[in-house]
Order: sequence, then C-alpha cells, then structure tokens
Amino acid sequence: MRIGELAKRTGKSVTAIRYYEKIGLLAEPRRTESGYRDFDTDVIERIRFIVRAKELGFSLKEIRVVLALHDRGIAPCDRVSKMIQKKIERLDNRIAQLQARRTALQEGLFLWRNHGRTDASFCSIISHSTLVQTSESNMDRV
Repeated sequence: MRIGELAKRTGKSVTAIRYYEKIGLLAEPRRTESGYRDFDTDVIERIRFIVRAKELGFSLKEIRVVLALHDRGIAPCDRVSKMIQKKIERLDNRIAQLQARRTALQEGLFLWRNHGRTDASFCSIISHSTLVQTSESNMDRV
C-alpha cells in the first residue's frame, strides 16, 4: 500500500509516517519501480501501537526501545512495566506539585479577598503566595 493510503487508514499524516520511518520506528518499506513506498498492511498495527504509546505518555525514544525489543523477538512487557511504574511515580509527584500550587493560589486569593492585603509593591496575591520555592522551579512548565 502506498503512503497516502497508509495515512488514511491510520489517521496519521504522510509527514508523520515519513518521520517515523526516518527515526527508525518503521522499517524502510519496499519501493516500487517508480520509487514509491510500498508498505505491508502489518505496518498499520505498528503505527496504531506508536500512537497509543504516545497517548499514554511514552516518548518516541521509549517507543523505539520497545519496538526494537519486539523486532528481536523479545517480549517487551517487563521493560514496559518498569517504564510505566516510573511514569506513574512522576505523575504522582506532578499531581502533588500541582495540588500544592492550587492550594497556594486559593490561599492567596482568599487572603486578598478577605483581608485586603495591599502591602506589596506589585500585587499582594502573588507577593504573599505561600507556594514552596523549591518545587516552583519544577512546576514552571505548567
């Protein structure tokens, strides 16, 4: 099947499929005499796996590792379970950081609304925030 048909059947763009091929997530397909890519239908399942893994938070590098194990005939589930456990731990940490940020924002807003703090040079809601400084740098990506 040509790349356009593969794109339609997987919902991925031609550009994404070419990129997956370029970085090694997909094997280079056969070429027709005129140079067009000619994919086997089994690549559809592989692309769906890639998409699902990305939805679950796996990086393309992690996906490449899993697919490489699979391609060598090694069941990757033990490796995947360890990756998932690390992801869960990072998510739990991130959730705790976000909850702390939410609490600090709520407290700042409560104090401002109920006590009219105006002793800050900019805005007392932010200036008197109780958010812990050490975790703030880790949360700037939100």
